[in-house]
Amino acid sequence: MSPNWSNKAQLNYGSQQGTNPWARFPSHARPIATAPITSQPLRIFDATGKSQWALHHNDCWRVLAPYKDRYTGQTTWRMNGDMIGNAVAWASS
Repeated sequence: MSPNWSNKAQLNYGSQQGTNPWARFPSHARPIATAPITSQPLRIFDATGKSQWALHHNDCWRVLAPYKDRYTGQTTWRMNGDMIGNAVAWASS
């Protein structure tokens, strides 16, 4: 039996998006180089398309997490110590 040759890829690893790398992000996402460095929390996307609320602090993006006060029941958002290592995009909401 002889092998069949083709000029097209025969393997599809995961959910390949073709030639558009921005297809995994929402339409309003912008490149991370344009992100404002302010005290306002932003939605930061990593290379896989996962997003988290974060602040720019000490030259890196720090993840924000909700903490609930057990006495008053009020929820506050604080940095939990995690960093987003490969931030590629941002959105304001």
